[in-house]
Amino acid sequence: MDQTRAFVKDVKRLVIKVLHFSSLSPSALAMISGFLVGTAVVTRTDGRLALGRLGALCEQVKELNVCGFEVILVTSGAVGVGRQRLRYRRLVNSSFADLQKPQLELDGKACAAVGQNGLMALYDLDVTSSELLVTDNDFKDPDFRMQLCQTVNTLLSLKVIPVFNENDAISTRRAPYEDSSGIFWDNDSLAALLALELKADLLILLSDVEGLYSGPPSEPNSRLIHTYVKERHDSEITFGDKSRVGRGGMTAKVKAAVYAAYAGTPVVITSFSGHCSGFTTDSILKVLQGERVGTLFHQDAANWGLQGEDTARDMAISARECSRRLQSLSSDARKKIMMDIANALEANEKLIRTENEISSLANSIRALADMEDPISRVLERTEVADGLILEKTACPLGVLLIVFESRPDALIQIASLAILSGNGLLLKGGKEAMRSNAILHKVITEAIPAVVGEKLIGLVTPREEIPDLLKESTKIPVLGHSDGICHVYLDKSADMEMASRIVLDAKIDYPATCNAMETLLIHRDLLNNEWLNDLLVELKSEGVALFGGPRASQEFGFSEAPSLHHEYNKMACTVEVVDDVHAAINHIHQYGSAHTDCIIAKDIATAEIFLSQVDSAAVFHNASTRFCDGARFGLGAEVGISTSRIHARGPVGVEGLLTTRWILKGSGQVVNGDEGVVYTHRKLPLFSKEKRSILPVGDITETIPDELAEIAILEEPEHLTWYHHGRQWKTKFQSVIGVIHTNYLEYVKREKNGQIQAFLLKYVNGWVTQIYCHKIVRLSGATQDLPRSVICNVHGVNPKFLEVGKTKHELKQRGQIAFPKGAYFIGKMVWSKGYTELLQLLSKFQDELSDLQIDLYGNGEDFNEIQESFSELTLDTRIYPGRDHVDSIFHDYKVFINPSTTDVVCTTTAEALAMGKIVICADHPSNEFFKQFPNCYTYNSGKEFVKLTLKALVKEPAPITDNLLHELSWEAATERFIEAAELKEIIQEKTLSSPKPFMAMSSDDWKKSLEEASAYLHNAISGIEAARYAFGAIPNTLQPDEQQCEELGLPFEPAAPTLKFHCFPGVIAKPTSSKSVAGLPLSRNHLALITSKQEMTAEYEEALICLSSLITRRTRADRSNKGDSFDLLFEYLKILDLEAAISPLNVIHVAGTKGKVGSTCTFTESIIRSCGFRTGLFTSPHLIDVRERFRLDGVEVSEKMFLEHFWWCWNRLQVDAAIMEVGLGGKFDATNVVQEPIVCGISSLGYDHMEILGYTLEEIAGEKAGIFKKNVPAYVAPQPESALHTLEEKASQLGIPLHVVSPLDPGLLKGQHLGLAGEHQFINAGLAVALSTFWLTKTGNLKNIQRNENTLPEQFIRGLSSANLEGRAQIIPDRVMQQQNSNNRCLTFYLDGAHSPESLEVCAKWFSTALREDSHHFEEHPHGKSPDGQGGYPDSDKVDCLQILLFNCMSVRDPQVLLPHLLNTCLKNGVKFHKAIFVPNQSVFNKVSSHASPPTDSEQVDLSWQLTLQRVWDNLCHAEGSSSLVFPSLPLAIKWLRESAQQGRSIRFQVLVTGSLHLVGDVLRLIKK
Repeated sequence: MDQTRAFVKDVKRLVIKVLHFSSLSPSALAMISGFLVGTAVVTRTDGRLALGRLGALCEQVKELNVCGFEVILVTSGAVGVGRQRLRYRRLVNSSFADLQKPQLELDGKACAAVGQNGLMALYDLDVTSSELLVTDNDFKDPDFRMQLCQTVNTLLSLKVIPVFNENDAISTRRAPYEDSSGIFWDNDSLAALLALELKADLLILLSDVEGLYSGPPSEPNSRLIHTYVKERHDSEITFGDKSRVGRGGMTAKVKAAVYAAYAGTPVVITSFSGHCSGFTTDSILKVLQGERVGTLFHQDAANWGLQGEDTARDMAISARECSRRLQSLSSDARKKIMMDIANALEANEKLIRTENEISSLANSIRALADMEDPISRVLERTEVADGLILEKTACPLGVLLIVFESRPDALIQIASLAILSGNGLLLKGGKEAMRSNAILHKVITEAIPAVVGEKLIGLVTPREEIPDLLKESTKIPVLGHSDGICHVYLDKSADMEMASRIVLDAKIDYPATCNAMETLLIHRDLLNNEWLNDLLVELKSEGVALFGGPRASQEFGFSEAPSLHHEYNKMACTVEVVDDVHAAINHIHQYGSAHTDCIIAKDIATAEIFLSQVDSAAVFHNASTRFCDGARFGLGAEVGISTSRIHARGPVGVEGLLTTRWILKGSGQVVNGDEGVVYTHRKLPLFSKEKRSILPVGDITETIPDELAEIAILEEPEHLTWYHHGRQWKTKFQSVIGVIHTNYLEYVKREKNGQIQAFLLKYVNGWVTQIYCHKIVRLSGATQDLPRSVICNVHGVNPKFLEVGKTKHELKQRGQIAFPKGAYFIGKMVWSKGYTELLQLLSKFQDELSDLQIDLYGNGEDFNEIQESFSELTLDTRIYPGRDHVDSIFHDYKVFINPSTTDVVCTTTAEALAMGKIVICADHPSNEFFKQFPNCYTYNSGKEFVKLTLKALVKEPAPITDNLLHELSWEAATERFIEAAELKEIIQEKTLSSPKPFMAMSSDDWKKSLEEASAYLHNAISGIEAARYAFGAIPNTLQPDEQQCEELGLPFEPAAPTLKFHCFPGVIAKPTSSKSVAGLPLSRNHLALITSKQEMTAEYEEALICLSSLITRRTRADRSNKGDSFDLLFEYLKILDLEAAISPLNVIHVAGTKGKVGSTCTFTESIIRSCGFRTGLFTSPHLIDVRERFRLDGVEVSEKMFLEHFWWCWNRLQVDAAIMEVGLGGKFDATNVVQEPIVCGISSLGYDHMEILGYTLEEIAGEKAGIFKKNVPAYVAPQPESALHTLEEKASQLGIPLHVVSPLDPGLLKGQHLGLAGEHQFINAGLAVALSTFWLTKTGNLKNIQRNENTLPEQFIRGLSSANLEGRAQIIPDRVMQQQNSNNRCLTFYLDGAHSPESLEVCAKWFSTALREDSHHFEEHPHGKSPDGQGGYPDSDKVDCLQILLFNCMSVRDPQVLLPHLLNTCLKNGVKFHKAIFVPNQSVFNKVSSHASPPTDSEQVDLSWQLTLQRVWDNLCHAEGSSSLVFPSLPLAIKWLRESAQQGRSIRFQVLVTGSLHLVGDVLRLIKK
């Protein structure tokens, strides 16, 4: 029994106030459904009765009754029960018309009257109960109060349970108040009043949480208060929201509890379950057994000495915060803290010497400080996939609670180990050493700097506090996690395209798993970023429900999240805004679950802060949280993802105070169901950051047997030999060759006192290399001139680069664009590595290079400074994290700019040349080798740099001969090295003489050999630890430790550092000539020769008249005789003798709705054409000219060609692929005469053309599935469930496979954009890729397409990015206004042929995005010329923009459905239309038109439909200043727009044309004239 609850043994009469579900918030209902009472017990979350829960309460009350307790219940919920009953009665007594009217809220008092009997009926399940209804006014009558006590005493004596409830039906209470007379206003205060009136021994207030918390219970930092002390807690507590339905809440409960407790009746607030982990039936019994549950209110609590009740927990929280600050310090800073503690102990020795000898303890601390820093040490490195590196690192446990014996020296040792390991610490020593422990604790904490905090180490004194910090429920160690609250933080430097991929994958790839994103943190600087808005829209479009934290809710209008510490496990997440990376880290620590957290950032320094300071089991950079998985990590499988810190056994030193965590670094990788992810799980070598890549440890020559020591190659020997302690290299090996890559003297000169240091280093380098090397090979003349050196470029490139060059050469031979990108530079982000020279050149010649776009790639310590400096340029410079040069992202760049005047970028230059690029570099000795290559442009001055750069941007790289390509290979580099190092004789003839023993020479020899004396001197110096340290070696590296031996493999494998010559197949095959794909002549039968353009135009118009005569006059709603018309097509084919000609066309047949099929066909045609094949495309409808429907090789047929074939059909052409778009129908569409297509496809289906296709998705899908053929596979885009079911049935009937194709992953485009704008186009593009791939496979051409597992083939990307289709998301400035006005964009048309609710919503999103992009462009170029060379706005500093809607739709469509989708989506995106214009179409469905067709006579046009559209619009649009117009013809509307734009020269008119493809076509025809 808890000592503070001992009074319960005397309790006989108790009042229990029960809680009701009707007073709970939806989130509380979801979290605690199952363990509350009253309506909380009697109703479930769905409103139905929960009799089992009510029975649990009654069972406890019954047990207490049997045991002799007098139990009084105070309940509520009559209003809730009555409201359910009355709503049901109203529903059954209402007509359908009545239910369509607004429903008035039911009167609460009437509900209470109806609900009382229903509520009381529930309490007769297991106990005899009586109902007592009271009001606040009753208690004003003393006689009433006396009679009340008598009645209750009588009931209790008869074992009847009194159930009190406020009589809400007749109560006059309107507002809450209280006074000295004891009047109540809610059931909590009623319970307190009754407890006092009836002289109860205990009042229990049941709540939906365990008790009173210091803050809202959902907040992780809130703690349960076991005993309430008003003087202490009154000012500390922060209450959450009030009850959603009831009048109370925790505030009311505390007020009632304080009132009753301080009047003499103890109170306990607790939950019905006793805890929040599930439904139990014994919480009331636990209170009466004296267990420490809930919060106790007692009038004597202030005298119980509880001031330190929560001290231990507070200390633990403070220690955790301080430990995180400690971990963020550098290793040296942590060591300094330990040194300061040692000094402080010695300085206070007199204070504590009577009890301990302190000097030895101080020395032990210093010894610990000299140890290697254990924090963040990399234990394992693994390549998970290409570009995805996983590190398993050591990290602190967090906070240690150490209970130790009465030995004060233990306190010092434990504290020292805790600081070295980065842990917070709570200490509990024996009471015998309490004084010494207190003194030592004070001395140690005072030596801890304020930046960490003295609360890093806490001293726990009362023994009773220890159990509160431990889990006593089990003695079994727990390994596992409870929550997976994973965060993704978008830094202000994030690549938003990458961010979109990662965030979407982290949330929607598998939302139910523990590694799915639950919270998205956004840097405040991104709030105005349009990419962020697109990302949030895309999350919503994928079905993700977005909830906001306090700031995000205000910024975006999201519903507030149930808690910032909330795991959804479904398609929902929390969004919150933070100030910076430190705020994000604090948020994660406060609300996260230490599972997996990710930062998306280009700023490497910011990413490192996040990776090092976030205290989670897994921390990621630029990779989806979904990668946190045992199988993906390469562990084979997993039993779970542990967020606990169970670790060591046996003697525990600093290693035992550490655990592990995982660091994953990527470049935008996503899981996406593991599609396209090739897991390599390749173990990588470990390198120490402090030791760099050269480990100056021990004598490496000892690992090589003397009989194998023939040739040693020392890279950068001027460094390695400085730290070598052992046998002389030249004594050990027959030939020692040093290879010098870099002139470090140039770097030293740039530092402080660099000239002096460089002078000394020059001679030191010469000294050590002469001692140890027979020969020095210098990469170029830019390196330091050393004794016995020769200049020879011995660098070769990886064969992968040569393969890239070969591929690019083949593309150029086929007439395709090999290098669509511009210029780039790649190198370590250090100023001395070429960035200084590049910045100087670009700064000086910004005007001359205004058209230059250059991308910079690299990582390094100067990343932030370089990024900031280049951002200040007016040029388009973009900086990205470093990548391997062989990465496909670099393949398409044409120009590599190498401004470095050192040799550090020589290898990169060679790689760029191997890939066929143009290289621009300084005329410098480091580049001498590359001058022989025709694509190497060298400059001697800044002006020449500008000239060559501009030349390179417009000129194509020259082809490279096989001989020059061989010069770049590993084989040629090896041949040059052997010759320069004079190794041929050694390779051909092995010298059999044994090596000389070290220093085994006569004194005469020693005197004669100054070189040997120098070696002796160097050997002596390098064997002294202090001397090694002075020259830059790391302490304690004279001999390798265990880790270094493992890294180097010294004890295990005698891996000799001798040169191993590998022959790599480097023969570059000559590019084979490919089949020409453009301009092949086609055989034709010419029936007529058109001699003049005028004659051709007349004949063309005549042909269109004949074609129009074939169009049926039926309305669309007439669905009769479809089959008859379709059957006639086969007769026509026979007459024209075309049946045999159709079969070999290799047709791809595609159907769909809402214009998606046209986009899919366009993408498919463009992909196949980009793969080198002749294509024919048939689409419908056309916008301006009927010839748009027919494209050969991407170009619509000419009038001449059209006439030749039209008249041949009225009174033949060969392609490799024919892509045919189905029109409005499917089964009976004219294109369905093709009986043997290669493949069929159906784009996403929706409700469109229902008068023809049907009024359900099943009917529409059935029509479109009419194009399916036996033995012809079918591919479909994602479909609504009902439509997909129909398609599957049709496919099954024909016995053909049906493949559902996922939308295209934007990451597969390698940074390119789709040629057709809009997010929905990725669905169409995905289908196009599938159709094209199958067509290529079926025709045997896929083998000729070079494929990459991580991206699409280059031809596919080129096809998708170059696809175009008029009238779909098209922006056209008005040409007439361009000619009349210098303001080139004063009238701009935004055209999109959307004509369904779904497509109009997509259109509105595109229009809004386009306006934002246009506004951003104008802000960058408000005056003069824009980058495209066109005029700006010279007359005004600010230009107003007016958005105008030009709209029409067919009369079969419902404008009350269409227009709201358009208007509301625009308003959500901040677009308000100033005016709406409604016009009839010029073109008519039964007449084929052309560019030259005259406009329709408008005098007899019926405008009733346009007036209907106007009325609908005016009813919908209530924007201030908005109006609408109806014009009788489109030309009049265009004229009005031009006149308005001419009058308002400083106003930009932005006209959205939509609603009808015919309208879009008419506008195009007019503005293009």
